[in-house]
Amino acid sequence: MRAVVFDLDGTLIESPTDIKGMKESLIGYAVNLGLEKKILSTENTTVEIVEKIHDYLIQNGFSKSYIERALRNLNEIMDRFEMENVESVKAVEGARETLRKIKSLGLKIGILTRSCKAYCEKVLEITGMRKFVDAIEPRRDLLTAKPNPVSLFNLCSKMGVKLKDVVFFWRSPTRFGVCIEGWSPFCGNFR
Repeated sequence: MRAVVFDLDGTLIESPTDIKGMKESLIGYAVNLGLEKKILSTENTTVEIVEKIHDYLIQNGFSKSYIERALRNLNEIMDRFEMENVESVKAVEGARETLRKIKSLGLKIGILTRSCKAYCEKVLEITGMRKFVDAIEPRRDLLTAKPNPVSLFNLCSKMGVKLKDVVFFWRSPTRFGVCIEGWSPFCGNFR
């Protein structure tokens, strides 16, 4: 083992993001694009909402440039909600100490998150954890962000480690897919 990768929200930090509001805004945008509201729900994950919107646009013959613009707009909606209450973030109890201990063992630390880079950097700074983190793979592209295994490969590349040398910790079983699909051999629940 050469590196430990953590999910951010709910694993290292208590997220101040209004996820329900974010989902409602994404759904509102989708309805404006022409999707029937009954197809989407705040019970869906943001990943599912984005995938349904993307699939709808492709199936209905929207141009590549239109789809790219729609995905940028969805990304901007998510960014806005993430940054809205960022100053009220709190570290999960024991998170800083855990990162400090991992660093003292000479291991690299990465953050794999579906949050935007500005949010990720800000919450790590506020909570005093940024100094322990070697690399971050935030959401840049909605289609290649976590849980897409591409995101884990990108993070490993940034840290200069092979996937087989990484342990991944997350807050919930839904995050397990990135390990299985990305072939990270060790996974665990931090909390």
